[in-house]
Amino acid sequence: MITIPALHDAANDRPLAYTPVCSQTPIPACLNPAYATYLTAVTAALQPALREVVGLPGEPTRISQAAATYRQGERNVVGISLSASPSNAGPRVVRMLLPDQMDGAALTASELAAQVRSSSGPIIIAGVVGDAPSASRHNMQYGPG
Repeated sequence: MITIPALHDAANDRPLAYTPVCSQTPIPACLNPAYATYLTAVTAALQPALREVVGLPGEPTRISQAAATYRQGERNVVGISLSASPSNAGPRVVRMLLPDQMDGAALTASELAAQVRSSSGPIIIAGVVGDAPSASRHNMQYGPG
């Protein structure tokens, strides 16, 4: 996150707690309630990949939206990445950023779904077939929390 010295309190530097909104699917997709309107689109976008891995060894137990960390760099460039993994995430939780959490224009639900499908689907499959380390390069993490 970008730190504003006059407003930053290192002693209270943690995200706000919330109860995620999750799909009722064999491998649930869970989003921050602020993004709940995208749940149907995200769930539909991920279902083709998730159907392929259900029941396989190493299948994810959940797809979970992660918090974004914003870091200001040289020349006012802002880098966006997954925040540090929460301690309660299990070994088979796939953490991802939604396209709306990253820099860019606002997206419709169908545009967001198309981006989720093309970026996250292959990473979910890769996490099951053994190519998980490459997943973290694509705004997702698969594996131990």
